[in-house]
Amino acid sequence: MAQTEIISMNALEAITGAEINSQVATARRFPRDVERCIQHATQLATMTQEIAEDCHFSVPRGGKDIEGPSVRLAEILASTWTNLRVGARVLEVGEREVVCQGVAFDAESNVAISKEVRRPIVYSDKGERAGRRYGDDQIMLTANAGSSIAFRNAVFACIPQAIWWPVYEAALRVMHDGKVPMMQRAQKALAWFKARGVDTPAILAFLKVGTIGAIGETEYDRLVGVKNALAEGATTIQDVFGIEPAPTGTTPRSNAPAGSPEGETRRPRGRPRTVTATPVPPTQDPQPVPRPDPPRPGEDVLAPVHEEGAPGPGEATNQELYEELRNLQGRLADPNALREIHQAAGGRYLTKDSSREDLLTAISKAEQLLER
Repeated sequence: MAQTEIISMNALEAITGAEINSQVATARRFPRDVERCIQHATQLATMTQEIAEDCHFSVPRGGKDIEGPSVRLAEILASTWTNLRVGARVLEVGEREVVCQGVAFDAESNVAISKEVRRPIVYSDKGERAGRRYGDDQIMLTANAGSSIAFRNAVFACIPQAIWWPVYEAALRVMHDGKVPMMQRAQKALAWFKARGVDTPAILAFLKVGTIGAIGETEYDRLVGVKNALAEGATTIQDVFGIEPAPTGTTPRSNAPAGSPEGETRRPRGRPRTVTATPVPPTQDPQPVPRPDPPRPGEDVLAPVHEEGAPGPGEATNQELYEELRNLQGRLADPNALREIHQAAGGRYLTKDSSREDLLTAISKAEQLLER
């Protein structure tokens, strides 16, 4: 029978100390090139206008906007500021809040920073849900958002502002370069909010403008900053716009032809799908109606069994393809290679909502670059 070895605290401290000393020694043997790190981070942050926009966030608080560099920029800096160890974790899930911790350790300067973030997990509205605890899925999302924010705070506290501020300013300049018409950029941002239950009048009221054409650089900066803050979990739709966010998967879906008033009526989540058989002429034998497979956990029960461009049985979802692409990009960590991947996808900024064709093309290109 195998025996369990118990390591004393002194031995554990010795092991941990040896690991840290090894990291510090290695970092000082191979010191970073500060100018090269800044140049590399700037190249990544300004690769496209969409990437530059993702480097900025804005959160309304007390009638003012709190603006700054986003989690996306922190990820870029963490990957380019060499000899840096970063991490984030959930420390506690309480009755009313989650506590997350972000840690950054600069092995070269032997400086370690730890930041904690607390996020509420109870509803703050004044309706029937007021004071009630989130469900398990919502708690998990809140914890992930808190971990991302703690990660960002630790990175920007560990890396001197004199290093990352020029990178942030470069991203803002590309964000305002005007290569893409403002109307096109604004409509794309409005579509993002509409998919999450925020209609155009609510956004125009938030920006204090009367029409979409009145959105200028200042209003667009604020809109994109709020979009990134929502994506990171730094704020909520209810806090920003004062409206209840649309639950995931409740966007009305219609099977009727374009322009037809008929359409499918939204059914409550959790009920099984039903398939209506097309009437068959009497001269033909009736064909059995195919029964759809039961939905997987997390799948929209109203989604069609298969659509053009959608994953078929056994195929990876867009989210899985996007995670695979992110993993491949992380292994490359070369601005020129990342630029080639971006160009292979038609110059479009890839997200989990991109088309399967673009994601598969980018993955194929990344795999080719790794084989070189």
